[in-house]
Amino acid sequence: MHAAEVSVGDVVVVLGGGGVGVNAVQGARLSGAREVIMVDTNPAKLETATLFGASRTFQSMDDAAEYVREINGVVGGADAVIVCTGNTIEAIVTAAYGALGTRGRLVLAGMSQDVMEKNVQLPGTQIIFREQTIRGTIYGSCNPRRDVPLLLDLYKRGLLKLDELVSREYSLSDINEGFEDLRKGRNLRGVVAHG
Repeated sequence: MHAAEVSVGDVVVVLGGGGVGVNAVQGARLSGAREVIMVDTNPAKLETATLFGASRTFQSMDDAAEYVREINGVVGGADAVIVCTGNTIEAIVTAAYGALGTRGRLVLAGMSQDVMEKNVQLPGTQIIFREQTIRGTIYGSCNPRRDVPLLLDLYKRGLLKLDELVSREYSLSDINEGFEDLRKGRNLRGVVAHG
């Protein structure tokens, strides 16, 4: 909603179908995006993304970029591409940029395993000619005082899925299993349950 500045009628591509990605899908949908496209290599994550509002899903960024160029005409690509991958390497950023249209916003929400890795290598002159924006975000660039009450209201009205995000609960003694499941992409969100 905030970092990608999604507005009514936009075409949005979300790359990475984990917890951050499906919430980016929800945010784009709630902001009025015309199309919200999820890209992930895991078919189970694509199926989950449709439950959270993705209008189309693809297992490859090339296929998603081709589809976006077909539907978005003169813009020539997505209005916003949001990268939410668990290990954001240079090839992922480059592929995401390849789907970006004129005046598009490329948002990096997924981090690399090595936080000092140089994973952004893009054609600067094209960015200038096409008036594109690249930015990073943490927590969706939210303002908790403004956004938490809004999110709670959306949840109460049934417009925001939160319960569906929790795919498994772990006891504190099973926390290492929870981290392993997170690394392997076995669940959307695991939580440590008290008691």
